[in-house]
Amino acid sequence: MSDLDSKGASPSFDLENIRSQFPFLEKEIIYFDNAATTQKAQWFGDAWTSAAFYTNANVHRGVYRLAQEATCKFESVRKKIGKWLQVDAERFDVLFSSGTTSFLNMWARSVEGTLEKGDHVLASVLDHHSAFLPWQQLAVRKDLVLDYCPMDPVNFCISETKFRDLLKKKPRIVLLTAVSNVTGAVHPVKDLA
Repeated sequence: MSDLDSKGASPSFDLENIRSQFPFLEKEIIYFDNAATTQKAQWFGDAWTSAAFYTNANVHRGVYRLAQEATCKFESVRKKIGKWLQVDAERFDVLFSSGTTSFLNMWARSVEGTLEKGDHVLASVLDHHSAFLPWQQLAVRKDLVLDYCPMDPVNFCISETKFRDLLKKKPRIVLLTAVSNVTGAVHPVKDLA
C-alpha cells in the first residue's frame, strides 16, 4: 500500500504507480466487472500467500503462538485501515466481511430489530442492486416504507432537490453511494451528508 501522511490520507494519487501494482492491467483488456470481482494488486497476492502459508490460524480463537501471530497481523490491518479512514479501530468501527454484498446483508439484519412498521428507508435509483436489495426485503418483513430518490436527467446524479425533500420524511436509514455503477456519476455526498 502507499505511504500515508500523519492524518492517514494518501499524499498523492499517482495513477501510473497504482496501475503498475496490478499485473492483470499489463494485458490489453478493458474490464468492467469490478463490482462483482475486482482485480488484485501484486502486494495483495503476496500478502495473501504469506498469510495462507505461514500464519494460517484462527484469529481471536487460540492462545498458541500461530493464532496469536495471526491475530496480531489481523488487528494491525484493522488499525491501519482505521487510521486511513480516521476512525477508532479499537472500538471496532472497522469491520471485515467477505465482500460488500455480504456486509450490506449483515448490516440490514443487524439493525432490523431497531426498525418499526412505517419507518422510512431512503435509497437511490442509481444504487447497485446489492445495496438496496436487503432493504427491500427488510421493508417487506417489517412493513417499512422504501423511498427511492430519482436521477437528475441533466447530470445523471441523484436529484439533490428530491433527495432533500425525501429527507424531510426522516428516514431511519439512508443509502447513498459515492459513485454510481450505473452512470459513473460522482454524487455530492459531502454536501448531502
